[in-house]
Amino acid sequence: MRSFAERFERIVIDPVSSGCNFVFKIGVDNRSSLGRTSMPRPRLAWKDTATMNSKYLVAFGVCALASVFGWSAHADSSLEDLTLTTEFAPHGFHAPFYLALKNGWYEDAGVNLTIRDGKGTANTINLVGAEQTDVGFTSLGAMAIAVAKGVPVKAIASILHRNIYGLILSEGSTLKEPADFRGKEILYNTSSIEAQVFQGFLTAGGMSLSDVKMVGVDSSAKVSSVLSGKGDAAVGPVPYYLGLLAGKNEIETVSFYDFGQKILDFGLIANDATIEDKADALKAFVEVTSRAYQYAIDGHADEAVKAIIELRPDARLDYDTTLAMFESHAKFLDSEDSKGKPVGYMSAADWDETVATLKRLELIPASATASEMYTTEFSPK
Repeated sequence: MRSFAERFERIVIDPVSSGCNFVFKIGVDNRSSLGRTSMPRPRLAWKDTATMNSKYLVAFGVCALASVFGWSAHADSSLEDLTLTTEFAPHGFHAPFYLALKNGWYEDAGVNLTIRDGKGTANTINLVGAEQTDVGFTSLGAMAIAVAKGVPVKAIASILHRNIYGLILSEGSTLKEPADFRGKEILYNTSSIEAQVFQGFLTAGGMSLSDVKMVGVDSSAKVSSVLSGKGDAAVGPVPYYLGLLAGKNEIETVSFYDFGQKILDFGLIANDATIEDKADALKAFVEVTSRAYQYAIDGHADEAVKAIIELRPDARLDYDTTLAMFESHAKFLDSEDSKGKPVGYMSAADWDETVATLKRLELIPASATASEMYTTEFSPK
């Protein structure tokens, strides 16, 4: 067995601090595991460097890497390095990654994982395509559009099998069906696919964008505008706003999935070259990630949320909002085909529907095929 020192040398890069250093206090703690008794794990606690002593292990906040957060265990050369870039800043549905990281589950599987914050879905996909990160956590629908444009990436695991896009409305709104929105003011982000997915929703009711008033606004202003009466509805990711506003503002939502818009959402992607070069590490990573998500879903979301809050103090995550964000996204986990399957299951039926939907929305060419979008090589058992 590897020694304590070999297993737990840690480095942290903090994206927020300005020249501040941090240290980890090394202790021993018995942490829960996936169906087994865990080995003793280090208890990690942030301390200001003014209080450091010989028992502390120093980590550094590096301003030059302000957009990148990395946390990894790399003392043991037998571990294979993998870098995961999320789609955005930390939020509740990232929590299982941090739970597995904190409890050493990735290490136990032979993987030294570093997690970095993304700057948007498209940016994460491009980083994976350029081999600047090994794995991306991002929208598989958006990835499919990129693949159709020649980006050399594939999905290696599907986590959310339901389209998360829909409409956010103020509490008490009676707008539910496409026909209800005729002549209404719809807020959307012009730099996203929101207009296209809303068009698909209208088409289900025999309407088009010309039947409504589309108003382009900044993403940060969409929902707040609707809640203040400036606009009838906003297009956006439904579970994100359900989680963000839980306990603060009551909202009504309409899911495009319920109107035939079948598009896979959050999942894991990798570059074609990485799939070939790091197959064993990717297999182990997907297996652990699948189990970590299932563990959180099966009554341990609280533990996962506490892990991400502990390991990402720079993100200043609120416990209640982070938990609500995890729970709201988890409701979009399964399609009809994925029910009863492991988290990360790659459904051929869901991919066929995703590609068909994207073609119908004219987001990918008619020549695109589902088979070029994903691999089942890493499907969790």
